[in-house]
This record gives sequence, structure tokens and C-alpha cells, in this order.
Amino acid sequence: MLKDQKIYLCLGFHVNYNHSYRGDRNDDTGFGYDNIVIRGIVDILNRANRRGLDARGTWDFDHFWSVQHCMKRFAPELLDAITHRIKDGPDEAIIDNWNNGSVAWMTRDELRISVERAISNPWGSGARDLFGKYSPVIRSQETMFTHGAIPVFKQCGLKAICMFYSAVPFDTIRNFVPRLSPNERYNPLKLICPVSGEDFLVMPMYSQGDILDNLSLEMWLEKIRKRQKQGLIPGNAMVYINMDADAKLWTGLGLPRIFDRVPNTRGLEEYIEVVNRLDFVEFGALGDYIDCNPPVGEIRIDLDTADGSHTGFNSWSEKWINYPLWTLHQHARRMERAAEALLGTSPAPDDHRAQAAQLLYGGGLSNLECRIRTASTTHFGLAAPTISPERLRVAFHFARSAGMAAETALNTLLHPMRPPALQPHETARFSLIQFHKYEKDTPPPRAETPVFAPLPEPGEDFDDKKLCMIDDQGGAATFDIIDTGADDGDREKAVVFIARTGGADPLRHYTLLRTGGPARPGLAQAKPDLLTNGLVVVRLNGDGFVTSIKARGREFAATPFFNPGVTYRVRGRDAWCAPRRFDVEPVTGRAARFGGLRLDYEFPLADTGLHVSGSLFLHLLEGLPYLYVSGCMELPQTECRDVDNNVSTRIGVKYDKRWIEVAPVNLRPALRNLQGKYLKIWKHNYQDVTHAYELNWGAIDPGNRNVSSFNNHVTDGWVAAGNGECGLVVAHDQAVNTAPAMCPMRLRERAGQQTLTLNPFGTYHGEQLTHLPDGTGVARELAVNSIPHCQSTAPSYNGRAIYFSLMLAFYEGDAPPPQAQNDAAAFSMPPVLLQSGESGYAALRSPEHGFALAGFDPAAEFDLDAVSGWDYGQFLELANKDNGADKAASKQHDIPKLPFRVMRHLVRDMFRATFKISG
Repeated sequence: MLKDQKIYLCLGFHVNYNHSYRGDRNDDTGFGYDNIVIRGIVDILNRANRRGLDARGTWDFDHFWSVQHCMKRFAPELLDAITHRIKDGPDEAIIDNWNNGSVAWMTRDELRISVERAISNPWGSGARDLFGKYSPVIRSQETMFTHGAIPVFKQCGLKAICMFYSAVPFDTIRNFVPRLSPNERYNPLKLICPVSGEDFLVMPMYSQGDILDNLSLEMWLEKIRKRQKQGLIPGNAMVYINMDADAKLWTGLGLPRIFDRVPNTRGLEEYIEVVNRLDFVEFGALGDYIDCNPPVGEIRIDLDTADGSHTGFNSWSEKWINYPLWTLHQHARRMERAAEALLGTSPAPDDHRAQAAQLLYGGGLSNLECRIRTASTTHFGLAAPTISPERLRVAFHFARSAGMAAETALNTLLHPMRPPALQPHETARFSLIQFHKYEKDTPPPRAETPVFAPLPEPGEDFDDKKLCMIDDQGGAATFDIIDTGADDGDREKAVVFIARTGGADPLRHYTLLRTGGPARPGLAQAKPDLLTNGLVVVRLNGDGFVTSIKARGREFAATPFFNPGVTYRVRGRDAWCAPRRFDVEPVTGRAARFGGLRLDYEFPLADTGLHVSGSLFLHLLEGLPYLYVSGCMELPQTECRDVDNNVSTRIGVKYDKRWIEVAPVNLRPALRNLQGKYLKIWKHNYQDVTHAYELNWGAIDPGNRNVSSFNNHVTDGWVAAGNGECGLVVAHDQAVNTAPAMCPMRLRERAGQQTLTLNPFGTYHGEQLTHLPDGTGVARELAVNSIPHCQSTAPSYNGRAIYFSLMLAFYEGDAPPPQAQNDAAAFSMPPVLLQSGESGYAALRSPEHGFALAGFDPAAEFDLDAVSGWDYGQFLELANKDNGADKAASKQHDIPKLPFRVMRHLVRDMFRATFKISG
């Protein structure tokens, strides 16, 4: 039987010319290096085949940026060579996303369009268009995954997904599923969707780091063969190694021939020699293997995955620049959904409605097309802490263009709508558009959310103590009038009211009446040591720290509940810097239905002579059982001494790597796991799926009981942490500031008791996960000390300000109750407030984006007006106008400087691999 068992080696080349850490030039600063390495891969494969050797590869592509633009223009002969190998030769193509986009933060429609276009599209860059065939397997960009994706994959005819099960911190699932058996590691598995019960095939995937961890490819394959002989692998096995096609490891280190015997130095040539030397090994194709070898086990993945730092969304969501970019993207989605809600009811003429639909969903720079382009993962950046300015310019251009198209569409539909005139007994009318975040042609769910609006200049008979507010059904609406600021000593007034969503009419009105009579006293109280609305009670100590938050008699706060601060490295040691006290200023609405506390702080940044300042504004509204928190943290500019010019990065932007952590809110809930159970994270994603995952990683590997940073929850609106009896929901207003996964967390366990801290709009750092070591462990050490994405993202916050607006909901039970979920969703993407005039309605821009308040203007920063109307091809022309089309990189990328301990382990393992010493 053993003679019929084979080990198949599948070598996966991920083609992506669009790098977050390099620009758009066809040279060493851009994608020229890709051309050199990929040509080398093709040449090695072709030479081997001409010699009669078994040699083949599996290719996946970023189709829009790389194939459709960079390769077709700058490397057509290389694209032709790969096409020939797939179409007429031994290689295969599998599917990636057309837009290089994130599976995790696209909507289902966006994801479907991206996968369909990766297969075939009008521009001829899809796998079927180029090669005539493909294997129905997806290697999603950055191996991202979230629930809701499987039905889309199936709809597009796909059968399997590849996910890293790697021993290095460029991984997807290794730390989060029970340790796979030898048979399961090298065979298809059935991925069970815990939400729908559907199943889908998943193929474990590895990298060159895993080869190094097993000393050499030959020794790894012989170890697997031994497992077959022992019966631990009763059938065939496949080792699927996937890596970016620009990785120098494929073409070798270029050492003198005297070192040819040393494993792991010659890349693909060495792998081909090993396969052709071992009679039990052949090159294989993923599609063929999955068709002929059924799944050997089942796994369940509850969390959201990505192959970034800390095996989550740290790399993609925790750099400061990610916030303004994603805020613009979500503004475009919000304007689009508001316009879509009006398409069926607006009295606009047919040609205006057709124009609005074209702006939303047509070609060119429509809202949809620009959103799909913005969602490329490389716009958010794997490497830390900087991103190529060329990449950011393209990203902000598409995000801004998406919003402009949606705003124009919305105002086109609003223009013919005439607001009714105010009657003498009416002071002001506030009109807004409600919409469903996900389902077209469906009324939004019933929810309540506060709306802040400027109060128009009142008349002479204005008496704010006698006002009342009604909605368009004539029902009373809860409201209050507050002072919002000072202008030459005069306080400006605003109205805050509770808007109720639900019902078929997207346009809703709230009217302030002058004739309400004396208002009853409200329940809100705001004192230096107390904030309450009768439903939530917040207590503070003499230094202004929140020491208690109670709802329904249950305590939800550890002391202090809010613990903002930063970690900064001083003389080689990490120092946590935080406020010693807060200055507290109570704020109460005129009718005592609104109560707030402004907490201001300032503290020194270690011994730099600089200071961090900020504020937290806690507020409650009568009738809502939620605590709202808005504010900012302002960070000083420190000296930038470091430049990242290592293995792959060519940005040359200076930064200060002494910034280690930033925590502008830093929540400390009073949550502990129940005996025999684990804390649980609830999440709601961009595909409208709500699901939870348990923090049971210490049971999978005791080394992961304490996790310095984890972010495995994409957050379209809200995320929650609970222990099965109670929990805390954290929602964020995406009109102010947002990110694809805006709330990293930290897990600590002592004597079996788990505790959490939550860090909205900040970043934690520390030890990477263990990755269940079963090899030498040197690959993980090497990665942590050399790969840019393992650095902290905190230096990106240097000199910046972080604005935020949060809703905290305190719940009892296992899951957040439906009403809290609906209210969190409405808060996170609030109704669009309208301004009215003689010419009709117009959309009132949402309150200034937090990044605008922070002094960051992307239009000015990246000169976006100069590129208005551009598509990506024009950016390529601009970047290469003084750069010959055939010019490519000539420099070799630097070898990283490694600690002596890591170098010693590398030399030891190189010696062991050369002489096949496995002990």
C-alpha cells in the first residue's frame, strides 16, 4: 500500500505588483523587483522542464492592479510566458480577488463582483480570459476570511479556500484550531461554518519559513514519509507552499557554487532537485489533488483571520493613516445607502434618477467602482509603521472619488424635494434620511440613536424652557438643548434628540414647537463625582477617574475604567505614560435630559520634555441605557531617527520606533470568565453576520494564555466582550472615525481567571503568538526580528491626534440583546441629517471627520485635485514618465541585521540541514 502513497509538493506563486511598501515605478522603488524575481521563477521552471524534470507551479494573481495594468504595460512578455505555462503547460492558476481586496471588509456584493471579475471580466484580465482554465480554489488576499464569504465563494463556483497553517507569524489558523494531526496538516479539510452550518473545503498552506523550521525541504518531506510509514498519514499528502512571487527566496540567495550543498540557499532550483531525487514525491496541482483526495477531517473557525502581525488585523487596521482612509470609504458607503433609500421615492425626473444610479453603480469612477478599488489591502499596508506615499495617494483618490460620486447622486435626488414651510408655532425642523445598512429595498430595523444638530437662530419670543419636540407621526421625541462652545464669549446652542429608525419612508422629520408649556424636570445628573440618567450610573473618584459604572444594579467597570495612555521606549525600556488625574467639567442640558462630564488630561511623555493631552466627554441621554464617549488624544511630535530599508521595504520615510503603544480610550471592563469557560468576543461584520468566538487559545497552546495584542474581529459598527452572563458592547460612529477593525484587545490570565482590556482606535504591541512550535523554532525568531509587519504600528501616531465617538452598551446574558445590536448599528452609521432652503434639501456633511479636526487634509496632503478623474493607469504613467518601460530594478535588497542569538541558531540549523542531523 505504501508504494501507492505519494507526497505532492505544490509551489504557489502569489503575483502582486501593488505593494504598500513600494510605489508605482518600474524600478527598485516599485514593482521592478517583481519583474526580476518572477522572470527568474519562470526561467528556472522552463529550464527544468526542458531537461525533462518534473517542475510545475500554482499561480494566483491580483488581476486589476498587477495583470490588467502593471504586467500588460511593463512586462507583457512575462505575462505571456506565465500564460503559456498555464494554458499549454504543467502549471495551474487559482483565484485571488480581482481588486486585491480584503474578503473580510468587503460587502457581499463587493466580494462577489471581485471574485467574478477574477474569473472573467470585460478587460480580459481574469483567469478564464487569460488561461482558458483555472482551478476553483481561492487563496484570498492576505488569506483573510470572515463569515458570510462562503456563500459568495459557492455562488461563484469555487470549491475550496487556502489558509496558512504556518509556524511563523505570517499565519492564519494555526493558533486558533486544535493542533492538526499529521494527516490533517497535509490534506483537505472540511471547514464548517458555525453560522449557517455550511461546509467548504480548506487546504492548509505553508511558507518558506516552515521549510526552515524543518531544517530543509528534503528533511521535511522525509519526516512526512515517515508519518506515512507509521500509518499516521494513511493516504497521500500535499505540502502547499505559498509565498509572494517577488520573494528572493524563490530564486536563491546568489551564493558562490561552493555553497550549493547548503540547503535553503538556492530556492526553486533546490526544490526541483529534491522532488526529482525522491521517488515518493511529485509536483502536484491543488485542483487535481482536491478532486482526487477527499477531506480527512473537520475544523471550525469562529474568528476573523488575516496573515498580518499577531495573526489578525493589526497590520491592516491599526496604523493611524488607516483611520482617515477607511473613514472616507465608509462615508462613501453611507452616502450611497442614503441615496439608494431615496431612489424609489424621490420625485426627481427619470433622467435625474438615471444619472444618480449611474453615479452609484455605473462604470468609470462611480461610487461602486471606486469603493472596490479602495478596498485593496495594500492601501492599508502590511508593513509597519509606514506606507508608500504613492500608494496612499492612489488610495485616497479612489476613496474621495467614491464619496463625491455618492454625494452628487444623493443631492441629485434631493434637489426637487421641497421642505414644508415652518408654521408660526414651529421653531425648527430637523430632517434626516434613514436607511438600511445592508438590505436593499428593506426598511431599517427599529432603533434609537442620538442626533446632534445646530440650533437655528431663535426669534425674539424664543423660550427654551417651553419647547417640545414631535416626530412626523405626532409622537413626542426626547430632546435637550446644550451649549456646544464659545464664540467671542457667546455660547453656541445645539439640539440633541433621539431619532427612531424603522418604517418604510426614508425621509423623517423632527419639529421643535414653541408651545409645549413648562417641561418636566429631566432625570439626568452631572456632578464632578456622578453622572446618571436613571438607567446608567457612573461614579468618579477625587482625581476624576471612573471607578464604577452600574446598569441594572450590576457593576461593569474595573478601576479605572478609562485608562488612556501611551507606551514609549526610554533608554531601552518601555515606559507606560498615563494621566495622574482628570479635570472634570459637568455639562447639563437645559431640560436635564442630557448630562455629560468633560474629562481633560495632560501627562508627560516619559522624560522627553513633551506632553500628551486629550479629553473624554462622557454623556447620557434620558431614556437610553447607554453611555456615550467622545473625545480625542493629541500626541506630540518626537524626533524621527529610523528608516526602514530592510528586506522588502523601499519607502525611505523616517519614523520614531520608540513609540510602542497608543491607547486613547483603553477600556477596562469588570469581566472575568466563568469557571470552566472562556471570555467571548461578539462581532458584526460588513457582510451583516453576527457571531462570537471564544478566547480558548491557551487550551490549544498554554503559551497563548496571555496575548499581548489580538484583533480578530472586523467591526462594521460594533464589537462586544462578554463572559456568558454579561458583557460590554463598543460601537463607534463611523462618520467621525473608523477602521476595518477598530478595537484591538489584550488578554491576561492569572490562576485561570481571564481579564480583558479594549483599545478602540489604538494599538497594542508585545509578543507574537506561539504558532504551536514543532520544529526548530528558528523561523519564528527570524520573522519576528526581520519582517517589517512584526514591528509596532505606534510610530504612525507620532505627532497625530485621534478623534473618536463611542457608544457603550452594558448587557446581561450571553449575547448582546437584539435591541442593543440595532441601536449600536444605527449609532455606527447614523441617519443623514439634511439642511433645507428655498431651493430644496441638501445633504449636510456629517460632523467634521476626526482626521480633519486633527489637521489632516488628504486633498492637500496628496494633491488630489490634480488627479481628479484619474484611473490607475494614469498614476502609472505619471510615476514612470521619466522611467523607461523596460527599466527594472538592479539593486539587491538588503539582508536584515539579526540578533546574535538568531544568527547562531541559523548557523546551527544550516549545519544540521547540510549534514542531515535531525536530532
